[in-house]
Amino acid sequence: MLGPVVDLRDTAHLTAVVHRGEEEVARTDTPEALTGNVGDVLASMAETLTACGAAILAGDVVITGSVVPPLDVAAGETWTVAFEDLGRLSVSFAG
Repeated sequence: MLGPVVDLRDTAHLTAVVHRGEEEVARTDTPEALTGNVGDVLASMAETLTACGAAILAGDVVITGSVVPPLDVAAGETWTVAFEDLGRLSVSFAG
């Protein structure tokens, strides 16, 4: 699921909040703490792809990892992830 493209050059001000139903289960104001610097991650990925004869192209969507540690989910739950200034996404898991 992808939302609109947002020109985001600095993640230092972002806060991510994860809810299971109404319960807040994770929060971070350092979204690069688990993934590393996004620019460094993309540069490393580009080098690896080049070595394999491929490349990251303009318009490609690159997922660089989770900003919170993995969480257990179960059927019937609804989860919401919200990023300040970017928006929110809700997902319900069917059984």
